Amino acid sequence: MIFTIYHRIKLYAGGEIRGDHPVDAGHIGWPGEYHLVARVKAENLEGAYARTQHIDHPWHEDPEVETLRFSRSTSIGDVIQDESGGFWAVASFGFSQLTGHLQALDQHTSGGISLMIYSACSRLTVWVGARDQPLLGPVIQEIPGTGTREFEDALSIACGKLLASTIR
Repeated sequence: MIFTIYHRIKLYAGGEIRGDHPVDAGHIGWPGEYHLVARVKAENLEGAYARTQHIDHPWHEDPEVETLRFSRSTSIGDVIQDESGGFWAVASFGFSQLTGHLQALDQHTSGGISLMIYSACSRLTVWVGARDQPLLGPVIQEIPGTGTREFEDALSIACGKLLASTIR
């Protein structure tokens, strides 16, 4: 199975997360407080967690890990998405299933600069750089419809606005 790993931008300090209780995504700051760090080939959540630990070697060197952003070891409050689309917060012991707003975070990195894309209902937000230190943006673009074409058009417009702002 392939798991997607998201790390909190700042370490989690919001109280205990218990593996035997679901946790509301908003309580831990999902998705705004996170960035995508890796895709991992593993048998289960525990295996995905273990592959993103600096134990005998940096986890970035594991051949079963596609590193998208060099980062620390996965820890409490970080999120793992399974292949079926379920989101799990790393808990004190085990994993807590996320409930509430479970929108995925799509982030692509290149050369240390990130293009971050968040979509919520009829709005798309795009910026380049880190959320706490944006280089460009954010640009918010309304999405007129609900289909893929409308999303692609809104993304194109938002990215065009970012490009235009760099040319000025």
